[in-house]
Amino acid sequence: MAADAPADTDTDTTASVLNRTGLFLHNQGQLTRAISHLRRALKARVRVLGEDHPMTRTVRSNLAHAVAERGGGETGQL
Repeated sequence: MAADAPADTDTDTTASVLNRTGLFLHNQGQLTRAISHLRRALKARVRVLGEDHPMTRTVRSNLAHAVAERGGGETGQL
């Protein structure tokens, strides 16, 4: 799904699906794929809801956990 449409057309519903998919992938140990989905979800949430919306902060937190678990030092990019 995510690969079929440009990211700048994502809606809040798309962001929700991407976030849930990212969480599922994270739980399955597929961290690279999870991070990709969570990044796109975060970009959509920021665009649609704004930086400080609670749902945006939730996705940002989910992404931070996945990045930390993978051991990447890229938290500044969240």
